[in-house]
Amino acid sequence: MKAPRMIPHITVTYSCGCYANLPLMTRDSPTNAPGDSYCGKHGQEVTVIARTDSYVIRCLDCRMRPRYYGAARMTALVYASKHSVRRAHRVAVYCGPDLVEITGQTTRQLMLGDDPPF
Repeated sequence: MKAPRMIPHITVTYSCGCYANLPLMTRDSPTNAPGDSYCGKHGQEVTVIARTDSYVIRCLDCRMRPRYYGAARMTALVYASKHSVRRAHRVAVYCGPDLVEITGQTTRQLMLGDDPPF
């Protein structure tokens, strides 16, 4: 399954210790190549020292906007599970352009208080 139409994000760590969740626009963007960037918190030029793909959740059954979670894989999986249980929807979790997991079922989910089908 390919990623839906959305801009992949990347989490970068600056030399000052701050991090940012930035959109990955082109191959020549500052988030792709090592170089100087600007830290808004410290108000100075800094160097990008590390980059990781961001985890993104996207509901396949409703118009929930994509939610970006940086490098927090477990947080993304928890929020995807919460949405899939509360709304009975399928939620896809991506790491950059790669599909990690789809939570929820394609059929009706068994909710608390329901009798099992057998």
